[in-house]
Amino acid sequence: MVVVPLNAEPSGSGRTFRFSRQFRLKSPLAIRQVMQDGASARKRFDGFRVVCAALDTNAGVPVPRFAFVVSRDAGPAVTRNRIKRRLREAVRLQRKHWPSCAGNVIFRVNEGKVATLPFTNLIRQVEQALDFSTGSLKAQPKHV
Repeated sequence: MVVVPLNAEPSGSGRTFRFSRQFRLKSPLAIRQVMQDGASARKRFDGFRVVCAALDTNAGVPVPRFAFVVSRDAGPAVTRNRIKRRLREAVRLQRKHWPSCAGNVIFRVNEGKVATLPFTNLIRQVEQALDFSTGSLKAQPKHV
C-alpha cells in the first residue's frame, strides 16, 4: 500500500488529490467501535455529527481515516448517496484541516438537510468539524 503524505501536492500529471481508500474507514466493526469509544468526542453541527477516536500510532495506520454514515431518515437512497458524495468532496477539499495524528473520524447524518445545504456553508462546517476532530484526537487516550 502506498501512503500519500498529508502535505502531498497534486502530481505533475494534472490529477488533483483523490480521496483514496487509505483515507476511508469502511469496516462496520471499526465504525461501531469508533461510535462507542468516541462518545466523549462528539459535537453536533448543522445537519451532521462528528465522532472521532484516536488510534495508537503503532496500529499500522499513520493517517486519519474517515467514514460517512447516513441514516435512512435522511431520505431515499439517491439523497443518502448525494449526501455522502458532498461530504466526501468537502472533506477532500479541506485537506489542510485534516488531523495530523492517526485517528478515525465519522461524519454521521440523521437528516436530509445536508443534501440541500449550500456547498460553501457545508465546506465551512466541515472545516470546523475537522478542526474539532484534530483537537479532540490529540486530547484523547490512544486506542488500538
